[in-house]
Amino acid sequence: MPAGRPPKYETVEQLEEIIDKYFDECVPTPLMDNDGHALTNQKGYPIFQLNPPTLTGLALALGYCSRQSIYDNEGKNDEFSYAIKKARLRCEHYLEKYTLSGDIPAAAGIFGLKNHGWSDKQEIDHTTKGQAINVYFGDGK
Repeated sequence: MPAGRPPKYETVEQLEEIIDKYFDECVPTPLMDNDGHALTNQKGYPIFQLNPPTLTGLALALGYCSRQSIYDNEGKNDEFSYAIKKARLRCEHYLEKYTLSGDIPAAAGIFGLKNHGWSDKQEIDHTTKGQAINVYFGDGK
């Protein structure tokens, strides 16, 4: 008898339906004034209330009690894990897209992307094709 908690969803279609519903709820909506008119910026473009998808929001929508459950289910290597990986990628895509477009503050986007494994440090490999470079300085003669 297998140990552990039984699966939350019987089919991958059930899981994907919940995931799609979550992302449908994350669509930005225009801000309205008291008269029902869309608020606009100085250039006349509508101002939107962003409702970004997040890993914690996704975990809650799926009925999990932590973000860790997303990672745990992602590592099972089955059709359910593929659906979870794709959903997590959708959260990451949102951050990438809106950070680069300037629609969210850069610091917030960078912080969020780091939580998805991105890095803003430069790594320099001081080797040649993975092999160490032997440097001989000699004795100066």
